[in-house]
Amino acid sequence: METPINEFDKYKDKIISSNIRVKHVGRRQELSPKLLELIDYLEKETENHPGLLLQVAFNYGAYDELITAYQELTLEGKKEITEQDVWAHLYVKQPVDLLIRTSGEQRLSNYLLWQLSYAELYFTKTHWPAFNKRALYKAIKHYQKRDRRYGGLKK
Repeated sequence: METPINEFDKYKDKIISSNIRVKHVGRRQELSPKLLELIDYLEKETENHPGLLLQVAFNYGAYDELITAYQELTLEGKKEITEQDVWAHLYVKQPVDLLIRTSGEQRLSNYLLWQLSYAELYFTKTHWPAFNKRALYKAIKHYQKRDRRYGGLKK
């Protein structure tokens, strides 16, 4: 876990001077004190930034996220749980529009299972370090051609 620490440490001033807001999603347990300190620092320094939200998933798993949400709802005494109740207790509270999966992998790997329910999926053989602006534009272009029906029939 030294790589993320080094990368965030290297770019923290640039992140803080931008409009990007940083938020950690996942369990804090088992993370090193050094990584937690850096995450806390970046979250605090960027909490009022109005731009993009950069959600960093360390020690995250969708099964854990859903179980935690249901446990919290049970502790609140909820008898009938709605979709909105579940959303309110998730680590990531927004649906995903586009998931880009790099390196030729074609699986979700226990990642944002609830949030990806209506997402468009884009798979590329390009490995993450080589995934650049041009590759991102290509993925967005494919996404723009999709007919998003959110589970409905085409009209």
